[in-house]
Amino acid sequence: MNAATREIAGATYKAVRFAEHGDEGIDGATAVREVWPGETRSIPAPAIANSLPYQFTWHGGSVYGMPETFRHALPLRMFTARAAIVVGHDGALEFENGLFHQDSTAFLKPHVLSSFFRRQDDRLWVRSAPEAVALPDKYFLGFNAEWRNYGHVLTDVLPILYFYKSELMREGYKLVVPPLPEAGVHDQLIELLEIDREQLYAMPNDRVRFNDLSFTTAISLWSQTGLLNIAAEALIDRALARAGDRAQARHLPDKLLYLSRQDATTRRLLHEPGLIKRLERLGFEVVLCSQLTLEEQILLFQQAEMVVGPHGAALVNLLFCRPGARALELFPEYCVQPHYRGLAAWRKLQYGYLVGTSFEHENSRVVQDSWGNDFVIDEDLVIDTVTRMLGSRSSARAAAVKLGQHSRHAGEPE
Repeated sequence: MNAATREIAGATYKAVRFAEHGDEGIDGATAVREVWPGETRSIPAPAIANSLPYQFTWHGGSVYGMPETFRHALPLRMFTARAAIVVGHDGALEFENGLFHQDSTAFLKPHVLSSFFRRQDDRLWVRSAPEAVALPDKYFLGFNAEWRNYGHVLTDVLPILYFYKSELMREGYKLVVPPLPEAGVHDQLIELLEIDREQLYAMPNDRVRFNDLSFTTAISLWSQTGLLNIAAEALIDRALARAGDRAQARHLPDKLLYLSRQDATTRRLLHEPGLIKRLERLGFEVVLCSQLTLEEQILLFQQAEMVVGPHGAALVNLLFCRPGARALELFPEYCVQPHYRGLAAWRKLQYGYLVGTSFEHENSRVVQDSWGNDFVIDEDLVIDTVTRMLGSRSSARAAAVKLGQHSRHAGEPE
């Protein structure tokens, strides 16, 4: 074996090399259309925020100042590649020239046994394996390696599924998806968006070559497209229609939601039961989003007046809140991330955050700079912040009334 190949656990792997790409295109693929233009959004300062005295890393320093990537949505472009390979359930894309599309490898999990990829010596390696060949047709790649993660599916994949339903489905493209129904969120999105299941290609965990494969520039919480707002509104409309209650869109949002992570293994709020009791006295209800369907979560968050919760995938449901709703995000100190602040700004929500600590509880599993640390937070501070944010609820209610009036003028039934 040479430097480009090696044996790992008895199998042959080759070093992953990436295609060059820039504004004009990608080496191995051809740009065919612009799906959605780029745009700049205003990201206001948090309504309420705290920071710890020793927060000087990028997690707490430059992020809140908000990186420019969250202010600028890049153009969403569609590319076509001939004789390209999709690598199993990893969803990585290898072009005919043997180079990989780097964006498609962003969320790989080389530590997972079923993955084709491994990381050794600071390099990424892919297992050599025979190829299957898909039947000749036009295909569109509709997933990435995070297809099991609720938050990533909604931010990374919802916009391209909406684009597929709006344009490519009627053009006869097959949609390449992860295994269904194992990919539960994908399955529910396909149902809500009314994508024709006859046009699905369920990806096996094999290397599969496609004669004509299209894909878009990568989307994620870090690099978003303005199409996400349009897609979220389409989901909301569809969920309300299926619930038989379009009039719900005119009801004032009145639910106070606390998103518990008690069934999670990371970023647990260690004194959560005590905080929950105090929030319940303010009228909050506790929600375990993992126990709800996508449709149930859409309908619930449509009625949210305020959402409080630790940083985690459940907060992606801010997508389904109405303008003027409040969101308070709780962080451990090494996981202060701008994802949901940006999302809240795009959805015109009032956003605040509070930072706790992982160093004041004997059962805390602390690893410095780890995003997954359990933590504690000042309960009095949380309750005071919630009370202050709810104190300006009258303006949000006025905005909701105005929004409802606008919907009626647009032709909704009385």
